[in-house]
Amino acid sequence: MTKNLPRPPRAVLAAAAVLAGLLAPAGAAAAAGPAARPAPPPVPGPAVAAPRQAPEDQARITVRLEAGAPVARSAAAADGLAALDAAGAQDARPVAGERAYQVVLPADEATGAATALEDQPGVASVSVGYRRSAHLVPKDPLWRYQEPYMTALKAPTAWDTARSGPGVKIAVVDTGVAVGHPDLAGKVVARRNVVHGDADVRDAEGHGTAVASVAAAAPHNRVGMAGAGWGASIIAVKVADDAGGMWSDDVARGIRWAADQGADVINLSLGGPTVEPYEREAVAYARSKGAVVVASAGNEGTKVPNYPAALPGVISVGASNHYGTGRPSWSSFGAWVDVAAPGSSIAAANTDGTWGPWDGTSFSSPLVAGEVALLVGAAPDATEPQLTAAVLGATRGGGLGFARGIVDFPAALASLTQTRATSPRAGAVVSGAVAVTASSASPYVRFALPGQSAVVARVAGGVARASVTSYGLSGAQPLRVSGCTSPTSCSPKQTVTTVTVRNPAPAVTVPAEEVRTTAAAVSATAPGGAVRFLLDGRVVSTDASAPYQASLPVYNVADGPHTVQAVLCSSAATVCDTAHPSPARTIQVRRLHPAITSLAPAVFTPDGDGRDDASRLIFTLERAQAVRIDVRDAAGTSVREAVWASLPAGKHVWYWDGRRTDGTPARAGKHVLTVSTSATVGGVALEGLARAGVTLQR
Repeated sequence: MTKNLPRPPRAVLAAAAVLAGLLAPAGAAAAAGPAARPAPPPVPGPAVAAPRQAPEDQARITVRLEAGAPVARSAAAADGLAALDAAGAQDARPVAGERAYQVVLPADEATGAATALEDQPGVASVSVGYRRSAHLVPKDPLWRYQEPYMTALKAPTAWDTARSGPGVKIAVVDTGVAVGHPDLAGKVVARRNVVHGDADVRDAEGHGTAVASVAAAAPHNRVGMAGAGWGASIIAVKVADDAGGMWSDDVARGIRWAADQGADVINLSLGGPTVEPYEREAVAYARSKGAVVVASAGNEGTKVPNYPAALPGVISVGASNHYGTGRPSWSSFGAWVDVAAPGSSIAAANTDGTWGPWDGTSFSSPLVAGEVALLVGAAPDATEPQLTAAVLGATRGGGLGFARGIVDFPAALASLTQTRATSPRAGAVVSGAVAVTASSASPYVRFALPGQSAVVARVAGGVARASVTSYGLSGAQPLRVSGCTSPTSCSPKQTVTTVTVRNPAPAVTVPAEEVRTTAAAVSATAPGGAVRFLLDGRVVSTDASAPYQASLPVYNVADGPHTVQAVLCSSAATVCDTAHPSPARTIQVRRLHPAITSLAPAVFTPDGDGRDDASRLIFTLERAQAVRIDVRDAAGTSVREAVWASLPAGKHVWYWDGRRTDGTPARAGKHVLTVSTSATVGGVALEGLARAGVTLQR
């Protein structure tokens, strides 16, 4: 078993002009391999970097009003924006030159707020915007030499949104690690010398130290270089013997030990031409423990497979040039090589505390291991197959002689962290309670249809399953899906699948006989949600649960036929399918017609000063009938009652002095005065009712 030794340094980092001030003194020999190693640069020791500001946690919602709505907020839009204010939004402001308002609020509130506003009358559209910032530039002295190849991977763009952190572990199974190097100090969280069975991982060859730094050198610390994994920890596993040689069985034991320590990704910058069963079993064991295994393809410049890189499930990495634009002649290639990453003139740490340029697929592989670490940091619940698929599915550029092109860090992040609905498919026809599924690397997924209560489901095996209701909707509707870190904290980023909703309309049952009272008892059947009842096209009642029933007030309608219909609504009745009402049913109304002609003053103060001490009610009856006057407060409690067995037809006057039936003063506030009547006409019992409001002051 041989490590993929560095090739002669390339011009980009080798030339004195490029490594000004970093070249080793004359006579400083490389500890291993033919590549020259630069001496320590004249820079201070490790410094603690100032913490970078966390990603912006605010969003801005733009609410555009319908053409018919006044530019001064429509009432509905104002209500919605007021609700945003209550949720922590900053003051809404008009958008210059547009019929729109904007409001800034916490990002994790944006999705729900936007969904709620979309359903408000008077609102034409709602959009959500997020802050943008300049891409992160590491404050490490060697960054200017790293920038070309890190830019080829789009690493700076990825670092803007994802950091692995010390909880993410990259295992480097190699010749050891110089744990005291300024760019590696404090980053090694576990160490093992497999050959001697102890924790001595001193690196006599230097290869493992260089590999570890490419993957996980401390970033942004104003010392040396930045590792691709940005903040990841290192598990150092030494599998080299005292002569620097490595055997496949030692490598296999090292892989197993790293997996048992909780490694998230295991880097193998080593290989040979033979397939070893024990090594194959170790790779399978590591993958079963959730570790992604990344290995260098080799530097033979042929299509001959190299192992363990060519083993099933291993991400095999070939080399591109420094800029990611071509393949060096020495890189192994072929369809068995999964992806590529730069491998020419890669900045790396040396065991003597310096840094220098290294060549070889050994240094392409840890760049990809660093990519995996970023993925784990962004999606800690992602499975090994999901992580591997994200890397393999996000490459760019072809024609390098590998199965795929150069790895693309941000594209892999977007692929992994994006939550997508997998069922129903776009254009599917749905109704009632809709079974929904989504793929996600987040621990929870939020599903929502307009006007419905959103459902948050736990992710198991990368899939979330739930049921969302579609009641009250019709036609094309957006099913919005987003990943969540907890049941109450969901990403503002959504994916939308448009489905077609077709729910059956409710069926209404009405009295077969003439309605002779002040209300008509009706009922309806529906598949679920709520049912809204309409009398002559006017909404008069809503029932949120089955059996759906309503008492429709008819005391204020004319005698004769009237139509009753029902529409299906969401459970909270926030949206209703008014385009598909039930078939109309007819009721016949016949009633008495008492009329309140005056109730004045509408506001009175019974303070004994002789002015407005009582409110005078004037009402008329079209025939002799029994009369009951009932005064109720805002809570619906009866405070005053007067009853007459019979009053003649004509005008009648009654005064309320603000006292209860028992003579005690009633509380101040708004009250409703009701005149209820009954009489038998032609042998038929009829009822009538009239109402008016009055305010009592004290």
